[in-house]
Amino acid sequence: MVLRVAVVLSCAACATLLAAQGSGTSAPPPPPLRYIALGDSFSSGEGDPPYREASNRYLPPHDICHRSYHAYPQLVAGRKSSPGTWSFWACSGAKLVDMTHPNRENPVEKPQLDRIAAPGASDPKVDLVTLTIGGNDAQFNIVWLGCLASHLASPLTGSCAGNWRAFVSAAIRRLRNGLPALFRAIRARAPNARVLVLGYPSPFPATLPRVSRCNLWFAPGDIHWLAGEAKALNGALAAAAKDAGVTYVAPSGFAGHDICSHDPWFNTITFEPSRFRGSFHPNVLGQRQLAREVLAKL
Repeated sequence: MVLRVAVVLSCAACATLLAAQGSGTSAPPPPPLRYIALGDSFSSGEGDPPYREASNRYLPPHDICHRSYHAYPQLVAGRKSSPGTWSFWACSGAKLVDMTHPNRENPVEKPQLDRIAAPGASDPKVDLVTLTIGGNDAQFNIVWLGCLASHLASPLTGSCAGNWRAFVSAAIRRLRNGLPALFRAIRARAPNARVLVLGYPSPFPATLPRVSRCNLWFAPGDIHWLAGEAKALNGALAAAAKDAGVTYVAPSGFAGHDICSHDPWFNTITFEPSRFRGSFHPNVLGQRQLAREVLAKL
C-alpha cells in the first residue's frame, strides 16, 4: 500500500514537472502586425460615422476623408494589431493619382504611398497593407447619380446605360493597365508585407425581383448593367493583382444583402448633406464582412 502511494506521488510529481517545463518552453504570442490601411471610401468607411476628428473637417484645414471607427481596417487592427503598430490612411473619394500625389480634394493629405515609406525608400517592417482602389477612377461615384437622375426624370423610359456604357468600359480598361504599377509600387515600399487588394462588393443585385424598392431609384436594366460593371471592375483588379504578385480578395458573403434586399449590408440612398456621399457604400454590417474577408487571409 505504501509502495503504491509512493508511485502515485512520484508520477504526480513527474507530471507537474513536465507541465512546468512545457509552459516554460511554450511559444510566445505573435507580435502585433505592423499594418497600414490605404484606399478609398470602401476602406475609409464612408457613410458609417463616427469618423476620426481629423478626417471630418469641412472648414480649413479641409479634410473629409471620413475614416470611420466602424471601417474594416479598424476591425482588423482590433484583432491583429495594437495602438502604435498600425495606421489608417484610406480616404473617401481617393483615386489612383492620390496614391502617388497629394490628395486633390483634401490637400492636407499627402500621397498615400508616402504613408508606407518616403519615395525611393522602403519599410521592411510593415507586415500588412490593405486597400480598395479604382471605383472612383471607373466613375462609379458619379455614374449612379446619372442613373438616378435619368430614372427620376422619366420613370417609365429613363435609362442611363446607353449614356455611360462606353465611358465606364474605357475607364476600366485604363485601370487594368495602370493598376499593376501601383501594386508593384506598394510592394516596393513594403517588401515584406502581405498586400491585400479587396474587390468591391456590389450594392446592386445580379437579378432584380419584380417588386423591389430599387425600382423607385433605377430602371431595372440599369441595375443589371451596374452590377455587371462592378463585376468587370473586380475582374480588372484581380488580373492586375495577379500581374503584380499581390493578393486579390474577392468579395464574398454579400449575396442577398444588396441594396434592394430586405437585409442590406449597404447604406440606402440619402439626400442628407452629411450622409449623401455614403449612399450605396457598405454599412456597419458590410464593413464587418469585409473585415472577416481580410482576417480569413491572415
